[in-house]
Amino acid sequence: MPHKLSSTMGVSRARLSMPGTRDWLSDEIKARLRPNQTITLNRLGSNLNNFGHYTEQLAASMAIGELLLQSAGDIIRVFPAWPQGRNAAFTKLRAQGGFLVSAEQGDHRGVKVEITSTVGGKLRVLNPWTGRIDEWITQAGDRVECRP
Repeated sequence: MPHKLSSTMGVSRARLSMPGTRDWLSDEIKARLRPNQTITLNRLGSNLNNFGHYTEQLAASMAIGELLLQSAGDIIRVFPAWPQGRNAAFTKLRAQGGFLVSAEQGDHRGVKVEITSTVGGKLRVLNPWTGRIDEWITQAGDRVECRP
């Protein structure tokens, strides 16, 4: 049976914070990348489908998102499965509760985190420096910066 990229394998690995997930996902995407920049279901280069698989495009983008930001159980986690010391940044990814999250990690230092509330409510963030959950009550339009 061909080695298939499961639609949830990358997401599961990220949610479990498995070491090497970013590199594993990068290798899987590169192995399946077609000349038209779509991703095929298997690594064997079958002529069955020359245009990529829709589910694999979604699986790859969702897995990358999970490496950068997770929001489950009303707690936002920033760079939960991204390798420490490896530069990364994102802007305005949407999190549970109507929050827009922007963050930056680089130079083997901590992260910069800015969160904007779009609807107001309780904001809970796993602080990447202390490992504790910080909480704020927000109004629509409030911006919160998390710092060490």
